[in-house]
Amino acid sequence: MIRFENVFKRYDGGAPAVTDLTLDIPEASITVFVGPSGCGKTTSLRMVNRMVDATSGTIEVDGRDISAVPPHQLRRSMGYVMQAGGLMPHRTIAENIATVPRLLGTSRARSRGRALELLETVGLDRDLAGRYPAQLSGGQQQRVGVARALAADPPILLMDEPFSAVDPVVRTELQNELLRLQSQLSKTIVFVTHDIDEAILLGDHVAVMGNGGVLQQFSPPAELLHAPANDFVARFIGRDRGFRALSFRPASELDWSPAAGYSETDLAAAVAIPRTASVRAALDAALTSLSGLVVAQDQDGAVAGVLDAAGIGRQIGGRDSDVVA
Repeated sequence: MIRFENVFKRYDGGAPAVTDLTLDIPEASITVFVGPSGCGKTTSLRMVNRMVDATSGTIEVDGRDISAVPPHQLRRSMGYVMQAGGLMPHRTIAENIATVPRLLGTSRARSRGRALELLETVGLDRDLAGRYPAQLSGGQQQRVGVARALAADPPILLMDEPFSAVDPVVRTELQNELLRLQSQLSKTIVFVTHDIDEAILLGDHVAVMGNGGVLQQFSPPAELLHAPANDFVARFIGRDRGFRALSFRPASELDWSPAAGYSETDLAAAVAIPRTASVRAALDAALTSLSGLVVAQDQDGAVAGVLDAAGIGRQIGGRDSDVVA
C-alpha cells in the first residue's frame, strides 16, 4: 500500500503544487489521478519514486517512509512508464527492456531472456527485439515502455499519461491491454491522466485533483459518477455522467425481447454483444447498428434477446433518474 499523509509540494517557496494530500492507495489495484492541467497529479505521482521530493508530509510504501530510501534504490524497485514510451533511441528494443535488470546485476543472457518473455506478455512479436525504437509504431513503443517497467517484476507501476500521445484506436487497444495485464499480474498501479473517461475505465479508485493540488474526491468510479463530492467534481465529470454510469450496470438486467419477433435481415445487421456486457455497451451497439438493433449472446453464441435504442432508453429512463439526468 502507498500512503500519502499531509503531503505538500511547493516549488521555490511559491503556492503549493500539491496541498495537504492524504490518501491510501490500495495494493494490487489501479488508482488513477485525474484533473485539469496544473492540478498536481503528475507531481503527486513523481513524489512516490522521489523524482520530486515532498516539501512536507510523509509518503510510505508498505509502512516505510520513502524519504529514508535512497532515490536510485527506490526507483529501481518501481516500474515507470511515461508519455511516448521514453525509450533510449540508440538501444535495441531488447536492450531497452533489460535496462533495470542489468542495473540490478542480472546477467546479459538472463536479461535478454526476460525481455523476450515480456515482449510476448505485452502482445508484441519476439522478432522486434533487435529493432530500434524509431522502427516501431507509437503504440508498439508504448507497449515496450510497459514491458521495460515490468522487467524487474516490481510490485508498483507508475504510469504518467502513458497513452496520451497515440491515436484513439491504439489508445483503446493499450487500455484494454493494461486491464488484461493487471488481471494477470495484480500490480499496484498509479496512473495519471487528464481524461475522465480513461480514469473511469481503468481505475479501481479515482482521485480527482483540483487547482492548487487539492484532492476533491477519492472513490471508486461508480461512486464518483453517482455521487460527486462537490460542484467541481460534477463539472469535471461533465453533464453526461449518467451515460458514463451505465458502464457499471450489466446488460443482463435489461428486459430483452425474443429474437423471433425480428426478421433475419434485421438480425444479421444487428451488433452482437455478450450478455455479460454493460448497459452502456448495449446502448452504444444499438445506436451504431445498421438495423438499430443490438443482440445479446450467451457464452455459447446463442441469441439471448434483442433490443433497440428506444427500448433500452425506456428501461433506463424509468430507473435511477439521477444516473440518466
